[in-house]
Amino acid sequence: MKKRKVLIAEDVHNVSVDIHYILEGMGFEVQKIVGTGEEAIAEVQAEAPDLVMMDTILNGELSGIEAATMILDMYGIPVVFLTGPVPADLVKDLIASEAFGMVVKPFRPETLEAAIGLALNKVRPSRKSAPRHTGSLFVRADYRHNRIDFDKILYVEALKDYVVIHLLSGQVTTHTTIKGIEQMLPELDFVRIHRSYIVRIDKIHSIKYPELIMEGKMKVLPIGGLYKKNLFDRINRLQ
Repeated sequence: MKKRKVLIAEDVHNVSVDIHYILEGMGFEVQKIVGTGEEAIAEVQAEAPDLVMMDTILNGELSGIEAATMILDMYGIPVVFLTGPVPADLVKDLIASEAFGMVVKPFRPETLEAAIGLALNKVRPSRKSAPRHTGSLFVRADYRHNRIDFDKILYVEALKDYVVIHLLSGQVTTHTTIKGIEQMLPELDFVRIHRSYIVRIDKIHSIKYPELIMEGKMKVLPIGGLYKKNLFDRINRLQ
């Protein structure tokens, strides 16, 4: 039977060695140990593991929470956080990331095993199988569910614990996550360009990395480095 692969993102050497030892004892294959969020994402892009063990605080520009959110958004791979005592200001970020579990350090081997087992048992369904309304979605705002036609959407912007859907005319603000909105949008028509932005492809006016301009409002939006390849793979362009 083929062993399941686990990627470890942990920048404290003795902790990563302990996790490596425990995982191998549980019958897993440790794909690699990395020390930054950027390295974790690059490794997932190169070879998708079955699970990622992610420290919440890592070296590099991306925190473990940010890297985990991107891995979940872009690849749907389950992530279990490794963390010390959680400060109050991180609780919302941990919840919003929609990670599959959390293990508080120091931990016992059986605690780690239980968290991994639970995570692997609730791997999310494919985004393509998510139910959606043909041609539109319904968004709760102003105490009612408002229908928004997909072809009226310019781009979606995440702002803390709510999302702004920018339309050809006006905008709608709703308390949800950008991940939740992304799962409802037609994958052929929309693309994630940044951890905070999703755009409608046929409403892009021009692109000059690291920015693009949207039609209508001529709004300039940033392109995240980790989303650049996916964006350029999705558009038709002459070299």
